Amino acid sequence: MDAAQKQSQRLEEMGYDVGFRLMERMSEKQKFLGFQDLDCVKFMCRDFWKVLFGKTIDKLQTNRRGVFMLFDLQFQWIEKYTSGMEMQHLEESTKQMINTLLSFPCGIMRGGLTNLGMSVNVTADLGTLPQVTFSLRKKTNS
Repeated sequence: MDAAQKQSQRLEEMGYDVGFRLMERMSEKQKFLGFQDLDCVKFMCRDFWKVLFGKTIDKLQTNRRGVFMLFDLQFQWIEKYTSGMEMQHLEESTKQMINTLLSFPCGIMRGGLTNLGMSVNVTADLGTLPQVTFSLRKKTNS
């Protein structure tokens, strides 16, 4: 494992801790969140995201087989690095830095959803900058 991968892994772990604790504080104030996966993800998209970023997720899609796609069309954390640029025009070091940075919010989401009882793998994909698509894939017990 190289230094960049170790850094990404460490950021993801830190995000997990932050997300788990934040969700614990937020969910204790809720009367009923629901027990279905979609209820948990909707809570993440609306309330949890609003606390973190001051806005809700722009779009939520699901294939109804355990995969949820959350679209943030103006992800604030990468806006200043990508101001109006196309992905192919970014320097390789900037791309790597952005991918490393995205490990933290992936960890936050994984930690928050784990606290709600939903075990997921979270990945981030860059779209038309500064759009980020977060994929939540439910872990199976196989």
